[in-house]
Amino acid sequence: MEPTLESFQELLSSSAGIKTLAEQSSRKGVNVLKTIVSALPWIDKASDLIVPGASLLIKNQIICIDDIERAGDGLAVSDILGLVSSLREEKNCKVLLLLNEEGLGDEREAFRTHLEKVVDQAVRYSPTPAESAAAALDQAHPTEKLLADRTIKLGITNIRVINRIRRFLLFVEPIVKPLHPAVLAETVSAMALLGWAVFEPKLAPDLEHIKRHSGFAAYLRKEDPTEDEVRWNTILDAYGFTHYDTYDEILLAGLQSGGFDNARLLDEAKKLAADQDRTDIQKAINHPWQILGSGFGDDEAAFKQALIDSLDANAENMSLHEADNVISTLRELDDDAEADRLIAHYVAKNAGRTRQFFNLEEHGLRQVPDPKLAAAFETKLREMKPERDPKELLLKIERDSSWNPEDIEFLASLSEQDYEDLLRGLSGSELQRVLKATLRFGRIVDGDAAYRTVGEKTIAALKVIGAGSRLNAMRVKSYIPRVPANSEGGDGVASPGEAA
Repeated sequence: MEPTLESFQELLSSSAGIKTLAEQSSRKGVNVLKTIVSALPWIDKASDLIVPGASLLIKNQIICIDDIERAGDGLAVSDILGLVSSLREEKNCKVLLLLNEEGLGDEREAFRTHLEKVVDQAVRYSPTPAESAAAALDQAHPTEKLLADRTIKLGITNIRVINRIRRFLLFVEPIVKPLHPAVLAETVSAMALLGWAVFEPKLAPDLEHIKRHSGFAAYLRKEDPTEDEVRWNTILDAYGFTHYDTYDEILLAGLQSGGFDNARLLDEAKKLAADQDRTDIQKAINHPWQILGSGFGDDEAAFKQALIDSLDANAENMSLHEADNVISTLRELDDDAEADRLIAHYVAKNAGRTRQFFNLEEHGLRQVPDPKLAAAFETKLREMKPERDPKELLLKIERDSSWNPEDIEFLASLSEQDYEDLLRGLSGSELQRVLKATLRFGRIVDGDAAYRTVGEKTIAALKVIGAGSRLNAMRVKSYIPRVPANSEGGDGVASPGEAA
């Protein structure tokens, strides 16, 4: 007699019928089905009633069992294969098993042991990373093309994992896409690696290992790495992953929680964009010198034009040393007109800088810059008044015998010319009080270098003043002994109270 829905209902109408069901069903198969069915929240305990009948009714069917590797605790692979054997031999069913064998973990050996007894034909589907990326992503889309390149580089073959990473990327892409293109590329690269580690942890590098990884990690370890750590390091190094940073932390939190902190993500992405902008600018500044060092070709015209373009486009971001290199090299190439134009351009583009920028002494140059460039800086420095009045500040310091670090920083930023102008404009007690303050700073040997800078610039200004006339040479001797007198006259010592 073939089982029908009516016969099933009739059996359920009495306790004797239920007992008959239990006896006629395969005990092992029923237990497995019960475990599977009871996992459904809306069935739960009713599985005791439903499963025996369901097992009896299943016959001559095509059955697909998917994701065996994701079976929960209490459902062993051997039990599932036992059910499959029962369905095939006793119920004349065709059963298709779909699974990721690598994901079986400790049960992989048991699966292999029972496989030949239960399965008639096994087909291993092993797509290449490129095939998996092609199946999961539309590579005509620029962002998906970036993701495909990254998943292929990592060797990800699980199409479901690639799709999950892409879905998360959909939330992040609109936030970072308006920024520098390199930020989107960095985002895609980080999400491919971290997403793989989150969604396929048995194959990807361990998350904690990713967080600790750096290019020098292998050299700093005291103990030998494990076999897994060697494999993970090989993957990360080949991928170009150097270190785990705040941006990675934000992306990982979103992947794990299912949602991103958009405000924090945007803030950190903007920092990355600013860093990339600086990198691009430095590349543009260095470009001419790459041409110079690239070989012995006849490319003087290209080199000269690259010099001009680099300063024209990046004047606000060039150091004085870098600008001087461009200008001096143009003079070597007999293009004085372009060198002079670029000096004016450089000064104009940096007109909004502080006086300290135009003070040549603050740049730490190893050699004197191009004379016309130096003259342009000195002219600009004279045009700009100090942010504070050095005279009033020094008189206050001398009177109160107190100051703060900002005072010393300001005084150290003044040029020797500023000190010369200051001293020439003083006389009497004000001159003595200012010199007392500045020269005292020069004698502080244990303090910040800025103290000595104030004293040294004062002495340098006094020497210039003393070299101007025999009388001034006599006057400054009171403050700096052994200053040579003017070549036209003798020497002497002026009273500290005399005017300079």
